[in-house]
Amino acid sequence: VGYVLPWGQMSFWGATVITNLFSAIPYIG
Repeated sequence: VGYVLPWGQMSFWGATVITNLFSAIPYIG
């Protein structure tokens, strides 16, 4: 599925994952 997604969509999901990671940092540390 990931291969058929446009690069823009993959970049969007990448940004979402990064945002989620930064949001989880205060809870982890």
